[in-house]
Amino acid sequence: GIPGDKRGKIFLPNFTTKSGGRGLGLAMVRNIVTGFGGEIHLVQSDEKGTIFQIVFPLGSESES
Repeated sequence: GIPGDKRGKIFLPNFTTKSGGRGLGLAMVRNIVTGFGGEIHLVQSDEKGTIFQIVFPLGSESES
């Protein structure tokens, strides 16, 4: 899981808690998801793990 004091930073580039990490994973995922008009949210995190929710729009707003 992700400790509470780190949750606000997890999508920032270069933020990592791993000694050999680069801190690019979640920042890249967020960039890709938002680039397609979607959203990513941390839903739950505890000692067993973390759940993220990714939501994409069904279609273009210009389509009617």
